[in-house]
Amino acid sequence: MRSSVTIADVAARAGCSKSTVARVLNDRPDVNPETRARILEIIEELAFVPDERARALASGRSATIGLMVANLTSPYMQEIIRAIEGEARRAGYAVLLIDTSYDPDEESKAVELLWRKRVEGVAVVPVGESSEPLRRLVRLGLPTVLLARYFPNLAVDVVRHDNHQSAYLATRHLLDLGHRRIVYLSRDAAISTVADRLAGIQAALVEHGLAKDTVTVRTTETVAEGGYQAIRAIGEESPGTFPYTAVLAYNDYTALGVQRALLEAGYQVPCDVSLVACSDSGICDYLSVRLTAVRENWRAMGRAAFQILRGRLQGDVSPPRAIVLPTELIVRESTTRQESPP
Repeated sequence: MRSSVTIADVAARAGCSKSTVARVLNDRPDVNPETRARILEIIEELAFVPDERARALASGRSATIGLMVANLTSPYMQEIIRAIEGEARRAGYAVLLIDTSYDPDEESKAVELLWRKRVEGVAVVPVGESSEPLRRLVRLGLPTVLLARYFPNLAVDVVRHDNHQSAYLATRHLLDLGHRRIVYLSRDAAISTVADRLAGIQAALVEHGLAKDTVTVRTTETVAEGGYQAIRAIGEESPGTFPYTAVLAYNDYTALGVQRALLEAGYQVPCDVSLVACSDSGICDYLSVRLTAVRENWRAMGRAAFQILRGRLQGDVSPPRAIVLPTELIVRESTTRQESPP
């Protein structure tokens, strides 16, 4: 049951004004240390619990930030959520979480909901195909930081992985092993991650002096079922033989489906087909063939995003920041040398 003790009761017991108690509750520095200690002692004695709604109305602050993610079920998003929620809680903020489910309309609705809920700032993993909902946040004056994806012409803070580097490292690894017939299973989406990875693949090909068609790009749903169906489709198009010596998967869940489909078709990883993923959610060491993949630090992304957002809430008006987190290729068991490249 909520305490019936009010701020007036605390003030009366302490022999001070309600505004002095309020300054202590808001951790303002303009209170005599002895008075502060006395008020805090009385608050504990009376088991006083401040009414956060009233404090928000009085101060104009909700001590709440919004967090919009494009897919709540994604293990990558869950790492971001854990990091931001933990950092926010330690800093005295609550987090209002909204899953936009890769739906631009839901993203627009989420912006309006967060505005009505009086959040102080917003961290967003954007759906990615339109920047308009995010521009609405900027027009509303809400401090905003993007995670994972970005828009080149949108001047807000961004924390993301170096997806160009991720795809470059994965592609270079396969090329160094002699692979010259590679298929890349990508997302079918107009987002920065897709564009940056395609550019990284191209950079690796240019470095090796190879033609663009050394890597065939196919789009699929970037989940296990998507990887599985993509390989099945390739098999149906080329019955009796698999036309590639290596598969580059968008992420490890896509690779999980790839590995199963290859096995069902009679191909062994890596003896017959090498397999690499551009993202590692943590399952790579637990597949039947341990997966070579690019490691990313999603918790570091979440922590950095919150710290930037907190700085904005505390008055930082410096130009928008772009933090690009490095990635690392972890070579495991799913790749091998192609002895006689075609």
